Amino acid sequence: MGEEVFEESLREEPKEVVRVVGSNNSVAKVVLVNSEFAGYALGHCPLLEDIRELQLEGAYNSHLIYLDTFVVLPGFQGLGLGKLLLREFISGAKNKGYDILEGHFRKEGSGSYHIIKKFGAEDIEVKHNWGDSGEDYVYCRLRL
Repeated sequence: MGEEVFEESLREEPKEVVRVVGSNNSVAKVVLVNSEFAGYALGHCPLLEDIRELQLEGAYNSHLIYLDTFVVLPGFQGLGLGKLLLREFISGAKNKGYDILEGHFRKEGSGSYHIIKKFGAEDIEVKHNWGDSGEDYVYCRLRL
């Protein structure tokens, strides 16, 4: 389901994806190309245990949505699908009353960081070796 593009230590377990998608405070968008899965965006309002686990700045905020996963599969990158996917995700988040989007984005070799920056996100902090992935991730905030 797209998780294979992430380092193994950062991959979501299928049961966690099901838990997030099934919650009332989540937003999930999928992009298909000719009925073929091309990527997805998944986020939710973080619970207190999520805030600790993800090392999120600040306290609980019911108007904040954390973008858990934002991925376009390699065979579909460069087609503008990431921009479309993020636009639809933001629309869904706004419809649920969220006004802040936060997430961790791979800084090097990933379009997601560049896309979120084009939407106006600000860098909050660089997390070195995020989740023992061996890569640096940037914690970003986007006001919706």
